[in-house]
Amino acid sequence: MIDFHDSLAVLSVIVLIISIGIGGIYYIDKTMRDRKNRTPIFGKFQRTRYGDGSWSILLHSPSKSMARCNVTFRDVPLFENGSNLYEKSLALEEGMAFLIPHASENDDGLIKIRDGKMVLVKEKFNTIPIR
Repeated sequence: MIDFHDSLAVLSVIVLIISIGIGGIYYIDKTMRDRKNRTPIFGKFQRTRYGDGSWSILLHSPSKSMARCNVTFRDVPLFENGSNLYEKSLALEEGMAFLIPHASENDDGLIKIRDGKMVLVKEKFNTIPIR
């Protein structure tokens, strides 16, 4: 025969299991929401036109450092202006410009800014403000 103390122990174990399950679901949900909000926001995100008709994309002052920042235009990697690197770390308050050899002012090609393989920003070239 089950006495009162045994049924109370079974009930407390059931409540404990349910509490752990609800807590786990909350933790997973919070982690996923935080992961979506990791996108660095740039103090400056502009495009600049040079005299020879080439353009550059300027990234400056990210809110979070980026270990492997790279930019693509129509899925072609862009080189950093003045070097042969297409991927570089970008710390807080730093900036860099990526060179686009051939583009027109109204070009609607897609610019993607990535940190490694994770896409942080997608924007059409003609919607980026001109410096």
